[in-house]
Amino acid sequence: MKDTREIIVLDTNIIVDNWECYKGFGDAIVVVPSVVMDELDGFKTRMDSVGYNARRFTKVAEKFTRPNDDGIGQSLATKGVKIGEGGKLFISHTYDLRGKDPLRYPLEIGEPDKKIVRCGLVWQACNPDMKVTVLSHDQALKLLARNNGVRADSRTVEDVVLDDIPSTIRTYTSDEMVAHIVQEIKGAQSAAKAGFQIEAETAERIAGLDLNGAFHNQYFHFVVDGESGRDWMRTVYRYDKISKRLVPMAIKPHESYAGVKPRNLEQAILMDAIMNNETDVVAAFGKAGTGKTLCLLACALERINRSRTDEEDDEAVLYITKPQINVAGEEYGFLPGDITAKVRLGYKGVATNIRQIMKWWGQLRGQNGSLGKQMAEDYGRSLDELQANGIVELYPLGHIRGDTILRNEILIVDEAQNTTPATMRDILSRGQDGCKILLSGDSYQIDNPHTRKGFNGLAHAVQVITSGVMPSKYASSFAAVELLISERGKLAEAASRYF
Repeated sequence: MKDTREIIVLDTNIIVDNWECYKGFGDAIVVVPSVVMDELDGFKTRMDSVGYNARRFTKVAEKFTRPNDDGIGQSLATKGVKIGEGGKLFISHTYDLRGKDPLRYPLEIGEPDKKIVRCGLVWQACNPDMKVTVLSHDQALKLLARNNGVRADSRTVEDVVLDDIPSTIRTYTSDEMVAHIVQEIKGAQSAAKAGFQIEAETAERIAGLDLNGAFHNQYFHFVVDGESGRDWMRTVYRYDKISKRLVPMAIKPHESYAGVKPRNLEQAILMDAIMNNETDVVAAFGKAGTGKTLCLLACALERINRSRTDEEDDEAVLYITKPQINVAGEEYGFLPGDITAKVRLGYKGVATNIRQIMKWWGQLRGQNGSLGKQMAEDYGRSLDELQANGIVELYPLGHIRGDTILRNEILIVDEAQNTTPATMRDILSRGQDGCKILLSGDSYQIDNPHTRKGFNGLAHAVQVITSGVMPSKYASSFAAVELLISERGKLAEAASRYF
């Protein structure tokens, strides 16, 4: 009987994206060329996700070859080891066919890439009835493989198609629904104060709302004749898939949070999702200049302040992290100072936003006099002062493994599009129930060579949140909000649209 299983030959960059990738091919035979193991060995000393994945996979390979009772370990080169659902893992030496180099070269590439393609040719020659595919993110390697009759692909999982992500904010024109809402909350200051929730059946009957494909914490905005009207926040509702009801926004109209007021519907919905006590993870995604980081920082500082004042929780703290990847691969050489000083250099954008927030916050007046000014004086007016007072900590992302984000803590992951899906899983698995993990980024601005528009931690998180694959008991903790309206100015808007 012929063996019809697929043979998957892995390039190094596939493994350093996700060390567990070998588990995801069902009953396929997974082949790791020996030259890939050499490259992984060179990566092991790195203190980033690449080094971590290299170390983990190397340990797995070593574990599979540990001696048996007879003192001889399994040979990954000749016998392989069982993995997955009937699959096998091999670490294969690379041979030239017929004692000579059979490759046809359409371009010059490195010797390791040539060895990987040769490995694919050897397995294809020895198993003519089986499909052999080389997996790599390297365009030149894939071209070489295909030019020599070996299939080549670039992914272990399908890329996220950003255009297929459902809208996180849906607008419905329904005079009847708006009139129904206004009538129900008449005399109240807001829908939230009135506690008016809309049954899904009522919304479907009055507004023709289709909730069959709606995901938990998706937002709906009801308007009259395409216009929001003066009190537009009264007609914005969040879908609770567990109770099958539309729930009014938790934030109040015209109210600021750490001195920041939402400038548009998208920002208001993002701030509502963050201030909602039921959500533990909020992903803000969209183009530059839409206020993602500003809104996340403002709401996070507001929540930290409430925890410290209302709950007298002096340990409430805001952690801020981002992948330490420079734009366009710019290298700055050796950087002086301790770890805080080294990390601090990559947070100018965060520091600018915090300085503006604390300025606005300090201008607020509350019921007890100059409340905002008091907060600014207590906490500080800059990132450095907030750090010195224990309100904010800059957190090196490479140190997150093994840590826990506690229920009174908030973690902001800025530029999350430069994380890999595996790194994003590591980040989210750090969270304790009741914490806040806030993600921000733009998948069209990729700086990490190991990620791309459709393959990055932020895109993967948004896809999972909006796909409805999670059971409701988990999905209720997650929200995603897309921001498209630029508030930075016409220069940023023009750059996003036309450059």
